[in-house]
Amino acid sequence: MAQHAVRDASVQEIRVRLVTVVTATFLHSDIMKRLRYMCAQPAITYYAWQVEVMLNNFIKNGVPPKDIDVVCAVAEEDTTQWHKLSDKYSDTGFYFYEDSREDKSYIPSIVPHLLAKHFKRNPDLQNDAIFHFDVDMIFTKPVDWNTYLTDDI
Repeated sequence: MAQHAVRDASVQEIRVRLVTVVTATFLHSDIMKRLRYMCAQPAITYYAWQVEVMLNNFIKNGVPPKDIDVVCAVAEEDTTQWHKLSDKYSDTGFYFYEDSREDKSYIPSIVPHLLAKHFKRNPDLQNDAIFHFDVDMIFTKPVDWNTYLTDDI
C-alpha cells in the first residue's frame, strides 16, 4: 500500500511539471539552465517512424540533438529499429524503461509513468526547463525560447 502512495506521488509530481511546461511557465533562467525537449511513448513500430520524422524536423529547425530526450517504454515488440534510431541520432538521448503500470488500458497514462521514472533516474533534470511534446508534432519554423527562459514567471 505504501509503495502505491510513493508511485502516485511521483506521477502527480510529473503531472504538475507537465502542466507547468505546457502553459509555458518556465522558471527564471538562474534556476533553469538548459531547455530540454522531451517526448515519452511506447517503444513500438507505430511511434518509431513518428520519432524519426520529429527528430529530422526538430534538428532542421535548430534544436540541438543533445537537448532532446526520447523516453520509451520497452514493450513486447522487438526494439531493433529503436536501437537503429538511437545509433543514427547518436547525439540524442534515447532512454528505455520497463512499463510497470498496473493498469495499461489507457495508453496515454504511459507518459507520466515514463517521465516519473526518467526524472527519478536523472535528478539533474530538475535544473532544466522541460518542453514536453507528443511525437506527432512538428515545427513550421525555428522557435525563440529565450523570452520564456529569461522572464520571472
